[in-house]
Amino acid sequence: MIGNRSYQLKPACSSNLVTFEDGPQNEQLRGVKQAVSVMQGNEHTDHRRLPEAVSKPGLWSQVSSLCLVLTAPRGQEPFETLTACRCHIEATKLFFNTCVSNIIELNMASFHFDCNNTNGSEIVASALPHLRALALAPCGVNQDDSLTLLARGCRHLEELDVRAERDSNRVCQCEFCRVPLRFSEADFKELHGTTMLRRLSLDDTAKMSSLTFLNECRVTELQFSLRSLEQESTDAAGFPFSLSRLLRSNPRLRQLTIEARDTPLRQNEFAEGLATVSTLRHLCVLTESITTEHHATSFFTFMQAELPLLEVLHAHYMDMRRAMQHVTWLRKRNPVLTTRLDNGEQRRLGRGVYFVNRPCFGCYRRTFIGLTKPRNRV
Repeated sequence: MIGNRSYQLKPACSSNLVTFEDGPQNEQLRGVKQAVSVMQGNEHTDHRRLPEAVSKPGLWSQVSSLCLVLTAPRGQEPFETLTACRCHIEATKLFFNTCVSNIIELNMASFHFDCNNTNGSEIVASALPHLRALALAPCGVNQDDSLTLLARGCRHLEELDVRAERDSNRVCQCEFCRVPLRFSEADFKELHGTTMLRRLSLDDTAKMSSLTFLNECRVTELQFSLRSLEQESTDAAGFPFSLSRLLRSNPRLRQLTIEARDTPLRQNEFAEGLATVSTLRHLCVLTESITTEHHATSFFTFMQAELPLLEVLHAHYMDMRRAMQHVTWLRKRNPVLTTRLDNGEQRRLGRGVYFVNRPCFGCYRRTFIGLTKPRNRV
């Protein structure tokens, strides 16, 4: 972004990074499908250029995947997370309605809102009816009617990711991101009644006081962190019984990734609770608790025996030397993956194959919504 220039990251038909100032002059945008657009956090610059930037909406006509970034003014390092002011909100609404109303992916995880004055979900739902995948910071979905607005305005929505973006040194959270999410059972009942929601990801930057909304959550893929739960919440106190009951209430759940940083990986109440979620086919457990190899093996042995539909079980844990171990179990050898799996230590375990330190399955917690997707990843 030095000099407010446009950067070509891939061939023009693939992706492009552009600031709003450069938009009107950047003919290379024509034909671009995946774009990263930068709005600088200076109320006297970019929003005044928006009328000019959107004067050629045809340049954006083929963009289907967009990451919208709010950055500090050029030459300045932010000492705190930027919150979009009213001029940014109006500029964003104009941009959405005029240029990119047909996009199917949007990432605004670095865009923060003052929840006293702005509903981030309303900005999205009012202008982007074809959206299928959405990533927002917690402050963008934390009004009482946020999910209701998405349910009514984005009826094609399949994937919702809630997270505050991280830079190299810190989590970029605003004061409203630190407020526990207001998700309710009624919200998800309406979402599933009107949208195609099948994947929900709640990063550990999204705080929660309760998981009771899972009673009406019918996604097939779920990612969340136990660290997000406030310690005084009833769900945290009643874990693991309350969690397993909530997960069992979803007959569609097939893939679960759970961050349980302080939970030992062994055959214990945690494992016994997960083992009751009989619909699981893919389970990933991420912990930083110190676990012996014997206890880790007993966890895998128990889970593969108790979950008859389970195809993949993946876990991270800290061994006795405080080295992170990555372990995977596959119910049966998949010929397509053989060449990639044979590089690591492996052995038979129960009705499958047990691999140590490679490969990783389903444990990558960052989002690719609105961003260039990696290829050839296991």
